[in-house]
Amino acid sequence: MYAPLQRLLGGEAKAKALWKFHRIGGYTTLTFTFVTPALAIGWSDWVVGHSTHAERVLMLAGLGLSFVGVLARVRVSKLGVRV
Repeated sequence: MYAPLQRLLGGEAKAKALWKFHRIGGYTTLTFTFVTPALAIGWSDWVVGHSTHAERVLMLAGLGLSFVGVLARVRVSKLGVRV
Protein backbone atom coordinates (compact mmCIF):
# COMPACT_ATOMS: atom_id res chain seq x y z
CA MET A 1 0.00 0.00 0.00
CA TYR A 2 0.98 3.60 -0.50
CA ALA A 3 2.49 4.70 2.85
CA PRO A 4 1.31 8.36 2.90
CA LEU A 5 -2.21 7.17 2.13
CA GLN A 6 -2.04 4.77 5.06
CA ARG A 7 -1.08 7.61 7.37
CA LEU A 8 -3.84 9.81 5.97
CA LEU A 9 -6.51 7.15 6.43
CA GLY A 10 -5.32 5.96 9.81
CA GLY A 11 -3.65 2.65 9.09
CA GLU A 12 -3.16 -0.18 6.66
CA ALA A 13 -6.50 -1.85 7.42
CA LYS A 14 -8.48 1.29 6.59
CA ALA A 15 -6.44 1.86 3.42
CA LYS A 16 -7.09 -1.71 2.26
CA ALA A 17 -10.81 -1.35 3.02
CA LEU A 18 -10.94 1.82 0.93
CA TRP A 19 -9.06 0.09 -1.89
CA LYS A 20 -11.53 -2.83 -1.82
CA PHE A 21 -14.48 -0.42 -1.90
CA HIS A 22 -12.87 1.42 -4.83
CA ARG A 23 -12.38 -1.86 -6.73
CA ILE A 24 -15.99 -2.95 -6.16
CA GLY A 25 -17.17 0.45 -7.36
CA GLY A 26 -15.08 0.07 -10.49
CA TYR A 27 -16.51 -3.37 -11.24
CA THR A 28 -20.04 -2.03 -10.72
CA THR A 29 -19.40 0.90 -13.05
CA LEU A 30 -17.88 -1.44 -15.62
CA THR A 31 -20.98 -3.64 -15.49
CA PHE A 32 -23.25 -0.68 -16.18
CA THR A 33 -20.89 0.42 -18.97
CA PHE A 34 -21.66 -2.83 -20.80
CA VAL A 35 -25.34 -3.18 -19.84
CA THR A 36 -26.35 0.30 -21.03
CA PRO A 37 -25.32 -0.06 -24.69
CA ALA A 38 -26.58 -3.66 -24.76
CA LEU A 39 -30.03 -2.45 -23.72
CA ALA A 40 -29.87 0.42 -26.19
CA ILE A 41 -28.97 -1.92 -29.05
CA GLY A 42 -31.76 -4.33 -28.19
CA TRP A 43 -34.64 -2.08 -27.19
CA SER A 44 -34.01 1.49 -28.26
CA ASP A 45 -36.65 2.60 -30.78
CA TRP A 46 -34.09 4.72 -32.62
CA VAL A 47 -31.52 1.93 -32.97
CA VAL A 48 -34.18 -0.61 -33.95
CA GLY A 49 -35.66 1.81 -36.49
CA HIS A 50 -32.35 2.87 -38.05
CA SER A 51 -30.43 -0.40 -38.28
CA THR A 52 -30.98 -3.86 -39.64
CA HIS A 53 -31.20 -6.97 -37.55
CA ALA A 54 -27.78 -8.08 -38.81
CA GLU A 55 -26.21 -4.76 -37.73
CA ARG A 56 -27.68 -5.10 -34.26
CA VAL A 57 -26.38 -8.68 -34.00
CA LEU A 58 -22.91 -7.48 -35.01
CA MET A 59 -23.01 -4.65 -32.45
CA LEU A 60 -24.06 -7.04 -29.69
CA ALA A 61 -21.39 -9.55 -30.77
CA GLY A 62 -18.71 -6.86 -30.59
CA LEU A 63 -19.94 -5.70 -27.22
CA GLY A 64 -20.04 -9.28 -25.97
CA LEU A 65 -16.53 -9.97 -27.23
CA SER A 66 -15.16 -6.89 -25.48
CA PHE A 67 -17.03 -7.90 -22.31
CA VAL A 68 -15.40 -11.35 -22.39
CA GLY A 69 -12.00 -9.71 -22.85
CA VAL A 70 -12.51 -7.45 -19.86
CA LEU A 71 -14.00 -10.27 -17.80
CA ALA A 72 -10.82 -12.27 -18.32
CA ARG A 73 -8.90 -9.48 -16.54
CA VAL A 74 -11.20 -9.31 -13.48
CA ARG A 75 -9.59 -10.71 -10.34
CA VAL A 76 -12.22 -11.33 -7.67
CA SER A 77 -9.60 -13.05 -5.54
CA LYS A 78 -8.15 -9.61 -4.81
CA LEU A 79 -11.43 -8.80 -3.06
CA GLY A 80 -11.03 -11.72 -0.68
CA VAL A 81 -13.63 -13.86 -2.47
CA ARG A 82 -12.80 -17.53 -2.95
CA VAL A 83 -14.10 -18.99 -6.24
